[in-house]
Formats: sequence, structure tokens, C-alpha cells
Amino acid sequence: EKISLTDYPQTQQLIEDMYQIWNEKKPGYKYKCTSMLYQLLYTVRLQVHNDLLQASNISPSLEAAVDYIHKDSICVKNLAKLSNISESQLRRQFQKAYGTSPLKYINHLRLEYAAQLLRSRLYTIEEVCEKAGFNDVKYFGRLFKQYYHETPGNYKNPQTQTGHN
Repeated sequence: EKISLTDYPQTQQLIEDMYQIWNEKKPGYKYKCTSMLYQLLYTVRLQVHNDLLQASNISPSLEAAVDYIHKDSICVKNLAKLSNISESQLRRQFQKAYGTSPLKYINHLRLEYAAQLLRSRLYTIEEVCEKAGFNDVKYFGRLFKQYYHETPGNYKNPQTQTGHN
């Protein structure tokens, strides 16, 4: 997939800075580069999101709801209120624009974020669950396994898989 970044000079500078930091190998360079990589991924993800909104001719009220999903803790009721439409209308428009329900979209975003946090190995599963916006670790684990076909623990530490699922 080809992405045209709107802020190419800033992105290029970020990559050049990462390269320099990595080559200098000063104490903490891996953490700094990891942080910069997440910043780069965020920039690209935001650009893809904005391109999707423009390409799909989404109504301004629905666009506000989607932006809210990316920024805050969310429920469909609040999204509908933010969009100045009923919950059922929000669900219909969302399904038409994104091919999924608002709740599934929200959970998809949260699970992607959780997967990034797990791969960083900086947080416990309980911390990832909380940071990703889930209140129940068991529910998070079930949802994560449905989406990634493995438990959060196995995803975080792939070498610990036994092959017995």
C-alpha cells in the first residue's frame, strides 16, 4: 500500500534522527528509537485514517465520532450524542461507512494498541488491559484471543508457546 504523507519533511527528519541515535548507541538508545518508531507509526496511522475519511465521503458528524474514538474512552451512546444523531442512526451510518459496528471498531483499535504494548514487553498484561481501555482482564483475554488467535501472554512472549492451544 502506498501512503502519501502530508508532512514528509518532518517524517524524513524523524527517520534520520532515529538512524543517527541508533548508530551512536548511547545509553538508552533502544528506548529512544522505540519511542520514535511509535511516533512514526502514529503519524502514518493518522494519515491513513484521514485518507480513509476523505475517500469515503463520511459525514462531518460521523467524522467527529471517529476522531473521538481515537482520542478518548468511548461508548456508543456518547458517540451518538457527540454526532448529534440517534444511536441507531450512528450504528447504521457507521456500518455503511466502515463495514462494522462502532463497538467492534473501538475494540479493534484497542486490541491493536494492546498488541503494540504487549510486543514492547514494557508492561504486564494487566497494565496493557488498562492502558488499552479494557476494565476486565478476562474479557480482554477472550477478545484478544478471538482477534489474534493466541492469548495475550503468548503474543507477548512467543518463545513460551508450547504448541498446545
